Amino acid sequence: MHDTFALFGLVDEKSGRRIDAARQRLSLKTGNDRALRFPPHVTIVGRVRAERRRMKEVAEPLLLSLARLAAEPQELALGSPSFVPPDLLWLPVSSSSVLKGLHETAKDRLDQITEDLMDPSFQRTGYQPHITLGWGVTSDASEPLLDASLPRVTMVALAVALYPETWENYGKVRVWRTAEL
Repeated sequence: MHDTFALFGLVDEKSGRRIDAARQRLSLKTGNDRALRFPPHVTIVGRVRAERRRMKEVAEPLLLSLARLAAEPQELALGSPSFVPPDLLWLPVSSSSVLKGLHETAKDRLDQITEDLMDPSFQRTGYQPHITLGWGVTSDASEPLLDASLPRVTMVALAVALYPETWENYGKVRVWRTAEL
């Protein structure tokens, strides 16, 4: 059986509460609560499909290797919310050599055992670190949702996330394996 996974950089608790508050406000505005079903995170590698047995073999060594690459919690600068067609609102994260290295290293290993479910334009050289604020958004919904006191977040852990089979309709994406930074 194949499951859907992703690789996330989990953010510190205080920033996570602010991100969730922004997601909640956006959810009330759009009627779409999908983003609230994810832990607050920076996407390192988007959705991939793999046999759970194979991912189980790879996840822990991969996370430990990536945690060594990151070396310590990463302070990340955030941009203003931006609309990504057709219906996403992202909070861009300033790309860093560490984030790019995490993405490339993870892709090198995961490409051997997974099928990538993401648009190719967002892979490898097209990787855009971000925090998803919401789905079901129109281009005019990108008004400021975060107060100016959240210009940065700290990525404190890396995680392999496991998606429920019907995640798009209901169900929470859960952290399956983690490694602290």
